[in-house]
Amino acid sequence: MSIYRFKIQNEQLNEEMIDFACLHKYEDKIQLRDSFKLWLQQDNIKQLIESESTYLKRMDYNLKQTSLESKLFKSIKYYHIKKMISNIPKKEIKKETTRICFDKSFLILTHQYIQSNHNKKPAQLYDTFQIIHDNECNIQKKCLMEKGFHEDIILSKMKKMFKNKYFTMTQKTLDV
Repeated sequence: MSIYRFKIQNEQLNEEMIDFACLHKYEDKIQLRDSFKLWLQQDNIKQLIESESTYLKRMDYNLKQTSLESKLFKSIKYYHIKKMISNIPKKEIKKETTRICFDKSFLILTHQYIQSNHNKKPAQLYDTFQIIHDNECNIQKKCLMEKGFHEDIILSKMKKMFKNKYFTMTQKTLDV
């Protein structure tokens, strides 16, 4: 009965392969191939490969089609190294997000403005709010720019804050 696929029978060879994979798991393909060639030249590895080769020949495995060394390299590269790398827990990189916080007085001002003009659409209401309270908006913008925020981000967050406040206030009146 011929063997088409095989698992390394020699446990010592398998251990050596795992050790090799562990030592060389971060090498690129060219470095890995060079290291593998040097590894094959070691006397104990030669003996282990020879014994595995003898076993496979007894089992009618066709070593002429694909060499045992090629099979070992592929096993190390595509199985052992991949397995080791996938078992390393990946640290979740959390991007530091600094929140834009508006002054309490500015939030109260927007709240009062929305409360007194809640019959308009939020986009129109925001535009008129910016015109009427231009000084307060500029003070907020200047203060946040000093903290390192970009003007476009500040304006978009200000608009978002205004619309969120409008939404929550209109929802409260609808729920009651």
